[in-house]
Amino acid sequence: MIRSTSPDQLTGTLIVIPSANYPAVAAGTRVSPIDNGNLNRSYPGEADAEPTRQAAHFISRSLLPRADLVLDLHSGGSNSTYVPSMFLYRGPSQALWRRKVAAARAMALPYAVVVPPRLEPGSLSSAGDDAGILTLPTEPGGGGTVDRAVLTRAQNGLTALLVSEGVLRPGHSPADPGPERPGTIWIELVADSAVTTTVGGLFEPLVDPGEFVRAGTPVGRVHFLDELERPAAVFQAAVDGIVAIIRHPTFVRPGCHLVHVAPLLGEPQD
Repeated sequence: MIRSTSPDQLTGTLIVIPSANYPAVAAGTRVSPIDNGNLNRSYPGEADAEPTRQAAHFISRSLLPRADLVLDLHSGGSNSTYVPSMFLYRGPSQALWRRKVAAARAMALPYAVVVPPRLEPGSLSSAGDDAGILTLPTEPGGGGTVDRAVLTRAQNGLTALLVSEGVLRPGHSPADPGPERPGTIWIELVADSAVTTTVGGLFEPLVDPGEFVRAGTPVGRVHFLDELERPAAVFQAAVDGIVAIIRHPTFVRPGCHLVHVAPLLGEPQD
């Protein structure tokens, strides 16, 4: 985006932050090695706090007020694999919710994941909602890798979204148009979505991201490290839905979420 967009293609101001939490990105971790801070749990931040919360304060106090649209190109990192998706926090007003739905349609990622209001109070999404600014987090994959097909669809979707929001002039085309984008599947994370292990050991997933499962379907099992004769503990989905998130690291402890199953949701109406 930085290299391929020229000023004459813009109808306003485009602010790009390639690595909002650069120390964490450079270390390949979710948290900064400087202060152990998770930027997306640090908003609105403080000017006189540790570096991660200072960065959150700068973004929320200096950049957010200048924006009409904020797009957080997030990912599951090395800890999780997500279906390629835009996350939509419900609310905070009917007008802003309608804009979120319109943006999800314009970007047309494979999935739109609806979550409760203020799902993560310290996130950029919650900070944007508090400020009344259209803020859209995305999860285009995860597992610490890049999928070429997902990357192409995200690039094309980003262009389409910026055109629809009036940031890019109409007619601006992505470098690789690719095939025509299929529709978006709408799903919702609910209280029973998470499948959580009660034991420690080695996690074996029994399902794939994007797979539809019924309640009661085994979605993962955990093998015991020190009791080789003991059968693995099997964990089942509590709801019908799409496998939206799968844990990536194999080693788990009690309380780790193994899988999230998100029920299908009809596309919201205007």
